[in-house]
Amino acid sequence: MDKGSTTYIVGFAAVVCIVCSLGVAGASMGLRPLQEANELAAFQTSILNAVDLPAKDEAGNRPSLDKKETQALFDKRLKLILVDDKGEEVHADLEDPEAKKAKLAELRAAATKKGEDATVHPVYLRVAESGDTVEAYAIELQGNGLWGPLSGYIALEPDGKTVMSVAFDAPKETPGLGAEITKAPFKQQWVGKSIVEGGKLAPIDVSKSCGGDAAHCVDGVSGATITSRGVDAMVERAINVEYANYLKKIQEG
Repeated sequence: MDKGSTTYIVGFAAVVCIVCSLGVAGASMGLRPLQEANELAAFQTSILNAVDLPAKDEAGNRPSLDKKETQALFDKRLKLILVDDKGEEVHADLEDPEAKKAKLAELRAAATKKGEDATVHPVYLRVAESGDTVEAYAIELQGNGLWGPLSGYIALEPDGKTVMSVAFDAPKETPGLGAEITKAPFKQQWVGKSIVEGGKLAPIDVSKSCGGDAAHCVDGVSGATITSRGVDAMVERAINVEYANYLKKIQEG
């Protein structure tokens, strides 16, 4: 076949494309287990940090853990439960955390298919090393920013009223602007804030200027108004709607 012919050129290009496609697909499949392991470790680290684990040293630095250490600490000190809108624990018969996560995903998919809001939500309990005392409650946050989804966890002290710490994820937000919600200066503002005022639930506002309401307010990120509003909205929904009855039960003891 004439190497200068159209048929040869098209055929050669097709073979190259097929070989390259197979190579990319193979690499993707080969790397997928590693990607999933990294995603799991990042997820577990986010929740651990939200409930202030591992403990910081005297200089205020949190020790860095590898994947195995992260998994071990997560399994030992965190317990997943599912609660409904009434504040009741559901599917407690599912002892395996993975089974609970699968059930949660199933229920959420069913609600989405019906165009309804989910009515079952995850709570991660930080338990003492002995395993018999709850030291913190981490509730899930889900919302939208400027360019994509926002998520995170807000961890509360055992009284169910005081913020222990927070963790936010904003994969699509602009670095230096909206993505700043994932950084320490923004997150540190939440520590010690109260979600109760006058005996009632009072979500923490994300505002341009907190003024004199510092107990229930944090400063939003300058230049990232829409992202800040997204954080404000998802915290308000979690505290006043999704977990409202569960939080009241905790606070009542």
